[in-house]
Amino acid sequence: MNFRNEYFLFNQRLLRNVNEINEIGKCIKTLQWKPEFSLEADGINYVYQAGYYKAFDLAFKQCGWRLPPALLDDPPGAMGHYFKNSIFIEVQLGDSSTVFRDYLKYHKGFKKGLLTLAVLIVPSSPKAFFPSGAKNVQSMIGYEFASKYFKLMPVPIPLLLIGLLDEND
Repeated sequence: MNFRNEYFLFNQRLLRNVNEINEIGKCIKTLQWKPEFSLEADGINYVYQAGYYKAFDLAFKQCGWRLPPALLDDPPGAMGHYFKNSIFIEVQLGDSSTVFRDYLKYHKGFKKGLLTLAVLIVPSSPKAFFPSGAKNVQSMIGYEFASKYFKLMPVPIPLLLIGLLDEND
């Protein structure tokens, strides 16, 4: 799958040779966008958002990424999806209001010294990415919304925003 990205609070040239950043790109490239995505694993058929979450899970775990430590006590155990060498990845295929919670997690994790880079992965255009109308597609966070949000908010940590592209992008 193709993607676009934007860096916040650091120079992009500094990260061109970071192995984990390249690895994130490789994991995303192993996935294939489909208008009605589904994936069978462990005897279960995962569709739409659940299918993509499962596909990301398999791709990142194969590259040695693990579940991150909890970054917040409230809500208990608030965490992202993947963690490696103080890089924290959140795949967000849900409601746009979750970006506020993610921002808080990143900030707390950085302040606690648990992460040095936050990565947020979202669809570039939710309606195009889920053309068959997956749950919550109307209120789903997209790349432009997240980019605008992080430009308006004072992001105190290095952040990499990744927008997943459908076949028409």
